Amino acid sequence: MKIKATLLVVAGAVAPFAAGCSDSPATGESIDLTQATLRRAQSCEDLTRALRDDARSKMNRRIDAEIRAIREGYGSYGYAVPGAEDEAGPAEGAGASASAGAAPPPSTPSAPSAPSTSASPAPAHSDTETQVQGVDEADIVKADGTRLYVLHGQKLLIVNAWPAPTLGVAGGSDIEGEPKEMFVADGKAVVFSTVNGDPIYAAAGVVPRSSYSDTYSYGGYAPGVATAGGADSVGYYGGPSYAHALTKVTVLTIAGSTASVARELYFEGSYLSSRRVGSKVRVVLEGGAHGPQLAYSPTIVSTGGAAGGVAVGGAPVSSTPSTTPTQADQIAAWEVVRSKNDALIAATTYADWTPQSITKDGGATRATPTSCSDFYVPTAGSTEFGMTQIESFDLDAPADPPRSSAIVGAVETVYGDTTSMVLAGRAYVDPWTIRSAYAPPPAATTTTPNGAQPTTAPLPSVTIDFTHLHLFDLASDPSQALYAGSGTVPGSVKDQFSLDQKDGHVRVTTTETRTGAYRSDGKQNTVSHVFVLENRSGRLRIQGDAGPIAPGEQLYATRYVGDKAYVVTWHVTDPLFVVDLSNASRPTVLGQLQIPGFSEYMHPLDDTHLLTIGRETDDTGHQHTNGGYWYGIAIQLFDVTNPLQPKLQQKYVYDGGEYATTEAANNHKAFTYFDDKKLLAFPYVRQVGYGASATDGPSSTLEVFHVDVAGGIQKIGSVDHSSLLGTLPNGGYGYCGGYYDGAVRRGVFFENVVYSISYGGILANDVSRIATPLASLKLDAPVLQGLSCGIAE
Repeated sequence: MKIKATLLVVAGAVAPFAAGCSDSPATGESIDLTQATLRRAQSCEDLTRALRDDARSKMNRRIDAEIRAIREGYGSYGYAVPGAEDEAGPAEGAGASASAGAAPPPSTPSAPSAPSTSASPAPAHSDTETQVQGVDEADIVKADGTRLYVLHGQKLLIVNAWPAPTLGVAGGSDIEGEPKEMFVADGKAVVFSTVNGDPIYAAAGVVPRSSYSDTYSYGGYAPGVATAGGADSVGYYGGPSYAHALTKVTVLTIAGSTASVARELYFEGSYLSSRRVGSKVRVVLEGGAHGPQLAYSPTIVSTGGAAGGVAVGGAPVSSTPSTTPTQADQIAAWEVVRSKNDALIAATTYADWTPQSITKDGGATRATPTSCSDFYVPTAGSTEFGMTQIESFDLDAPADPPRSSAIVGAVETVYGDTTSMVLAGRAYVDPWTIRSAYAPPPAATTTTPNGAQPTTAPLPSVTIDFTHLHLFDLASDPSQALYAGSGTVPGSVKDQFSLDQKDGHVRVTTTETRTGAYRSDGKQNTVSHVFVLENRSGRLRIQGDAGPIAPGEQLYATRYVGDKAYVVTWHVTDPLFVVDLSNASRPTVLGQLQIPGFSEYMHPLDDTHLLTIGRETDDTGHQHTNGGYWYGIAIQLFDVTNPLQPKLQQKYVYDGGEYATTEAANNHKAFTYFDDKKLLAFPYVRQVGYGASATDGPSSTLEVFHVDVAGGIQKIGSVDHSSLLGTLPNGGYGYCGGYYDGAVRRGVFFENVVYSISYGGILANDVSRIATPLASLKLDAPVLQGLSCGIAE
């Protein structure tokens, strides 16, 4: 009989328990995971030791958890004890779904008047919606005085846009790989793309390495076993798949309608986010980690018979004939795995772990040497496994090499302003905590005073998710992000708007999850916080906490405006909380407003009014009613002049009979507010009824409103792209086998003209006469390298 262990994994990425994880035999001490620390590597030898210690710590605790499970009667995580009952996984994740119900929309007012298209040869225009004024964020569409710049398949298109009747493609450039986002400023463009790294490695004389991950996660996959490509491989249903993907940064010089490549940089790791302040560009990459191929699947072979025994990896560990491995056999099998993994880790150097960068200048492609002093290492075993790189370069100094700052550990969320950057990532997931968080030990019982039958003893409620925050200084040396401090808060952040920095304080909103899937009232076992942290000698310490906020609910949106934080949570109704942060030591909830539905993105119109987008629900929290269709997209205007009594000033709700979505609800860059003209635009995709034929293609429009404090929300109209899309190929699913759909992607304002962009083309409409386009531009179908509709590799 041969039994091969498989790693038990549970649904959802649950972050770590506090202290109290099992001791690592390599260190003999328990690690406090509730406080992040980083230190700069002093040498390559120092970095090597730190990388080994981090990997060894996580490997040991993972195997410790397996062995503890065997000893306490659970059976191994990765090994089902013969005859033992299968254990149930944890309850489903706490994230609420985002559908909504409808209320009749208000009557549509007439559109506001606007100047003619010939008002100015260099018109005012809208920019990408950003979190911080003066800090640009990359996007798929950019604008300058007279042109649009559009990432369209594998091309950067330069489009003449002003005056509107001149609308047309003027030029552009092919982009290697799959373009993600871009910056355009001062005659330069920076495009981030994902490329097939194999030819780049070959040209640089570099041998690609397997990716490595030691994340104890859920979902039926044992990530501790590295595979070629691994976490860095990129693949899509029907799309390209790269065994060794790289992130490429292409810097182009733009002269009129011509875009020429000035520089090409390649990095191991996936594009996460980026910021631009003036000519300084900083891109954050996640992944790119390497290392030995550790194993977490012990094989136990029972030879059986009178002369038989149990063998682990070919070495007998029991003289007792048996066809069923004993507890000792299972533990011995895991110890063999530990020993093998430890030997693999001990044989590594920093070069086996750290990511590689490659530069192409002209015809020369060369690898960039690793600078060990650019790495910041955590307390061993305290962070989720991975690598995070901040690559900084100056568009005004194209010959200078990029400057790197790297963290040993993964991050997921990026905040950036003109002087600092804050990176947020989950603390390490202790394997034993995952199990104990959801199931009490089999022997944990208690007896009632009257002698009744024993009952299962409840586990104490403990926090199971923490977020590490890392602060970087961008002002002291604009050429490189310099590490300034780290801290840890309970809970998980939702997005970049959960983070902020003001007057030397880091502010963060989190939703903290505690053990126990639901409370006695049926709500999830969660609570939200608004923390204020102060940097004290490199340690971000919690100075104040406005929580607990909204027990049992999930955080849906945050916006910081001056000394206020506006927080939206949701379970049945949508509470909008106003939090005063003027006293960093005592952040205080001043007022709240509860209404049906929820907001997912908040845009400050001014210091005392918020424009939000989200969904409407009824007061029971139901989201699928009205014949089974979603409730409508909702636009809301809140008056927070009196923070003690925030008010809903006006609401516009779309018909709930339409199954509709908008990218603007989960991507702020699709939300365009042009303050000069008080105009709002966002994409809107709807399919009327679930029975509509997919061959009809998407029904997609750009929705246009006039919104200001005095006049409220006024619907101007919709710009429909059906005329540009026609009959989409692939049965209506879009271009490139469905990889590119027909939805409107962005809206951009030039004066009173709104430009709507889809893969089908671009329409220019005057907002005062929105029903009839001023100009129409049909675009060629997008192509992408590696796709059936694209160019050959």
